[in-house]
Amino acid sequence: MTRAPSPFRMAAARPVAALAHERVAPGPLLPQALRPLSVPTPQGLRLAHVAPGVGAAGLRVLAFHGGGGDGRRFAGRARLHEALQGHVGSVVYPQAEGHWADGRVGVERGWPGDLALVQALASGAPLCLAGASNGGMFALRLACELATPPAAVVAVSAAMPADLALRAPAGPPVPLMLVQWAEDPLLPWAGGHVAPRAGAGHGQRGRVLAAEETLAFWRARNRCAGPPRHRQARISGQRAEIHAWTGGSGGADLWRVILQGSGHGWPSRQPGAGLAGSLEQMAARFLIWFSQKDRPASAGLEGVSHDVI
Repeated sequence: MTRAPSPFRMAAARPVAALAHERVAPGPLLPQALRPLSVPTPQGLRLAHVAPGVGAAGLRVLAFHGGGGDGRRFAGRARLHEALQGHVGSVVYPQAEGHWADGRVGVERGWPGDLALVQALASGAPLCLAGASNGGMFALRLACELATPPAAVVAVSAAMPADLALRAPAGPPVPLMLVQWAEDPLLPWAGGHVAPRAGAGHGQRGRVLAAEETLAFWRARNRCAGPPRHRQARISGQRAEIHAWTGGSGGADLWRVILQGSGHGWPSRQPGAGLAGSLEQMAARFLIWFSQKDRPASAGLEGVSHDVI
């Protein structure tokens, strides 16, 4: 991907169309450096946090936090802007109004506003999506329902909402990295009701497909056939299994990463650890690789995951 000398920067409280050019700032970008952006939508002003001076012009990455979370705090945990520095035009952490409308009935009322926010932030730029938990499931919904599908998606600690799987419109396949915890305390591996948090009764948080049913949904949608390539890895300190399917004729690649052990959401780096071997590095490489229209016809498994062991 060609590196542009002038990356996008979104200024605070300005319309999305008002993008100013700035030189790429060297070194890691801390969450404190994120710029707030007020985004006008038909439902009112919405908030997003933007990493300034990330790198090459063009490709935009939207990264969605989990339910009840905060875009700035998610940026500090996932640090995708650091992993993508120099490779994409902008990394944006949008802010939900509580939960993203990911296809579960209980959060569906927020869909018009959430969709309008995404459409305003995309504004014609090539788009990639990432998210964790509720944000990961929202990214899966957008992959199914956006009029112009994203170039690639990374969904962490996510499963297909059962209601969404039943009604998802037919559409083009989308390169997807699906990251699942083997023992997720909120998303049952066997499917069913999302585990309640404090103040929410059982069943109020909706139902999701089983991990294997979620995989089958995307294998069918991405037209993946045949056995996958397989790697064992250690990602962000977690033992992991990686399976990668290549899309068939007119299809798209599907990667499944299983993080062994118990957890939910985006895994934190080990204390003092750098980017090497982290989920954010692997996710960034996946998004960069599959956003290239002229990439080789292979799945790129070895190149994208070569720093995980």
